[in-house]
Amino acid sequence: MKNKVLIVIVICALILLISVYAVYTYRKNALEVQKITRQYEEYISKKIPTSELISLINKTIDYNEQNNIQKNNDGEYIENDENSIKIHIKFKYEDDYKTIEMEQISMGGTESFMKAYSEAYFECTNLQKHNNNRIKELTFIETED
Repeated sequence: MKNKVLIVIVICALILLISVYAVYTYRKNALEVQKITRQYEEYISKKIPTSELISLINKTIDYNEQNNIQKNNDGEYIENDENSIKIHIKFKYEDDYKTIEMEQISMGGTESFMKAYSEAYFECTNLQKHNNNRIKELTFIETED
């Protein structure tokens, strides 16, 4: 009889431990998503210098690498509808704008990009989220400053 009670107590304790761990893991992931989301939302309608844009691009590439986001043949990250992040940059080009992806800037060398656009400022004009409320993409446009 004592063995049966002990077994029931052990099983209940294991169920409780597993439940607590599952809730802890879920909350930890939710807080991490909120933290990342807030960091990217800070850029909405904010003008930033080229150096800050390069830092954000590097941070986003690191994030995509940590999350094992696949790349296409051009070396651009493939959107996965879950946790991939893309950054599009629109540059003034004659009377219009030309869009370049963050991977192109990274592959072309951030140092040369910094030299070419050292005086430029960029404004985040668009931020989109995945269905799970994670950041999906940002669009920056070169401003007239």
